[in-house]
Amino acid sequence: MEIKRFIVGPLNTNCYHVFIDNQSILIDPGFEDEELLSFLNGKKIDYIIFTHYHIDHILGYHNIKKVILEGAKTIIHKNDYDFLNDPMINGAGFIGFDFEKIEDVTFFDGEEYELFSGCKLIHTPGHTPGSIVVYFEKEQIMFSGDTIFANGIGRTDLPGADAKKMISSIRKLLQYPSETKIYPGHEESTTLGKERYSLYHYCEI
Repeated sequence: MEIKRFIVGPLNTNCYHVFIDNQSILIDPGFEDEELLSFLNGKKIDYIIFTHYHIDHILGYHNIKKVILEGAKTIIHKNDYDFLNDPMINGAGFIGFDFEKIEDVTFFDGEEYELFSGCKLIHTPGHTPGSIVVYFEKEQIMFSGDTIFANGIGRTDLPGADAKKMISSIRKLLQYPSETKIYPGHEESTTLGKERYSLYHYCEI
């Protein structure tokens, strides 16, 4: 597995390119970024994944689609798809970004979705209704969006957020191995083992 991180935009969003088993995946294209666009120029991307609908995780989408080869499948959870293009929900209206609707998106419903063998998308509502994490089982690697950070969790005071659902999602993720490496939507990577104590504490509040 090859993982390349790009820190993009004014909110320092982590956008990840993952290459594994001849599958090329882009996670959270938050903003257009010269280094990111140069890296992607002319590449074939099999999947573009939105871990959730917030503007800092989706705004670079159209410019990225202009430089990659055609054929990428873009995926989001159904519960976020319903609000993806609402600027007052996704944050564009509050922050003041110009936002072009994203319409060529596939959504999935339910608790899990197998992207391909060994890779699944897990529904983890809380930060948004349709937040997901991307999990690679053999490698024990998780891209957590804004659900889990190093030394923290995603905000639950924004439109569409739900603290009780966040607790349920954290409890679900705590069932995964402590060795699981977590690549979050912001800041540095961590492991589930390092975060386990504070996450258990959060769930008991």
